Amino acid sequence: MKIQHNMVVTFSYVFESSEEGEDVVPTGRYRMTVLMGREMMPREMEEAFYGREEGDQFRVAVPMGEHEEGSGDACFFSFDRLPEGIEVRRGGRFCFMGDRGKTEMMVIEDVLPDGVLAGYLQREQTAPRERWINVCIESVRWASLREYQEGRVMGGAHGV
Repeated sequence: MKIQHNMVVTFSYVFESSEEGEDVVPTGRYRMTVLMGREMMPREMEEAFYGREEGDQFRVAVPMGEHEEGSGDACFFSFDRLPEGIEVRRGGRFCFMGDRGKTEMMVIEDVLPDGVLAGYLQREQTAPRERWINVCIESVRWASLREYQEGRVMGGAHGV
């Protein structure tokens, strides 16, 4: 089944630092479930999904965020929102797709009982303005009526 608007897609992905495929975070793959067409991931990435199907693998470039370390933009991440395989400790690093459609490099500032407090990692002036993401589509299905009406995936963390 080819991916279309209002379909639920589960995929795994890894951030790479360049078109050549060097891993940014060499700790494994992230996993996410989204409702297509509801701005749940960067526009460039979502557009690359349409017309593809379960089992497809591809690479796509998405823009990087412009935050600077120490800008006061620390974020709380519950443990279920963190990617599998990252080292949960002060100074640990991970990437995530922000709500502004940009990928963000984060550094863990504090480990709390129910999650971590992470700040934006300073980006060097010469750093790339985009990140490559290697994607593997794991499953595709039509959204349920409730998912369609509420505009979100039902279920646990990220709908999984």
